[in-house]
Amino acid sequence: PPPPPPPPPAPPGAKNVLLLVADDLRPNLHLGYDKSFMQTPNMDKLAASSLVFTRAYVQQQVCSPSRNSFMSGRRPDQTKTWNFIDDFRGIGANWTSMPQYFKNHGYQVYGTGKLYHPNKPANNDLPLSWTDYSNGEDLANKSCNNGHAQYEQHTNASIGQGSEWKRIVACEENDGEYLLTAAAIRFLVQATNGSDPRPFFLGMGHHRPHLPWISPSRFIDQYGDPRQYPLATHQTYPASAASIQWHPWFDQVVKTDVEPAVKQFFLRRGYYGAVSYTDYHFGLMLDALDASGHAPNTVVLLTGDHGWHLGERNMWEKKGLDELDCHVPFMVRVPWLKGGSSGLRTPSLAEQVDMMP
Repeated sequence: PPPPPPPPPAPPGAKNVLLLVADDLRPNLHLGYDKSFMQTPNMDKLAASSLVFTRAYVQQQVCSPSRNSFMSGRRPDQTKTWNFIDDFRGIGANWTSMPQYFKNHGYQVYGTGKLYHPNKPANNDLPLSWTDYSNGEDLANKSCNNGHAQYEQHTNASIGQGSEWKRIVACEENDGEYLLTAAAIRFLVQATNGSDPRPFFLGMGHHRPHLPWISPSRFIDQYGDPRQYPLATHQTYPASAASIQWHPWFDQVVKTDVEPAVKQFFLRRGYYGAVSYTDYHFGLMLDALDASGHAPNTVVLLTGDHGWHLGERNMWEKKGLDELDCHVPFMVRVPWLKGGSSGLRTPSLAEQVDMMP
């Protein structure tokens, strides 16, 4: 058969789009969400020039169903994706995804990292959703630890060190998070160097702060003694709550298995460090956008795929149905709407399917 016709050109004056997605990121941010102890300067800076939705929620509090939902603009009841088995292409082979919509309307469309859940859809939905996609493996520095990040050797299982959290001590440039950011910046340069006049849609999805909480030392150690930060107020799972909503965490077997307080302190610090590490990479991407000269005509949207518990109600998971499972950060910067969104917060309800209604 003859090849399909090329997509029509983008409409005159079409703007660019930068989508930033984190994994397991509850609204543990300083500016916009009032967590003043968090070290998130780059997301704080973005929040100061964005409209911040303080009550934004996912459609399902599990990675793959959530991402299949907001990347397709359809709820799980439509995608039939409630687990890690199916994806929306199984029922909607001819559906148009969010990045695909831009691709079909004259945009160059690039993705890196975890935007869809891995292999859901297959091959990150190439070629339907993307002009190109990369995780940056080719950018590894082979002269440093043979192309791999180097981790601390000391571990202490009693505080979760080594299994749940650990430090990167050398060859940070070979960590997967660093590589996917480098790939995203490479795509940005490619999209804005003048070789292709089309506007761009660029998505960058980071795996942190998903477990294990692996971060360079400086992001963990900047929080100091973890015992200075409070633990969850409610340490036990409510006796009156449905058992099906409680999800065990690693060595937990029954609902009364509460982690020792000293371990909880270090686990929570591990999560905070991973959030700060993600913030650093979002900052690298936003700085590159500024340097490109295209920030004034680029929409920036930042969110996560679902929330996370840090010992609240004796859970260290998502997958339940309460606020911490479903609540996510959600901010949108539209630079040309002067005063319309800059630094404002709204309690209006927002859903992730609102990204592609």
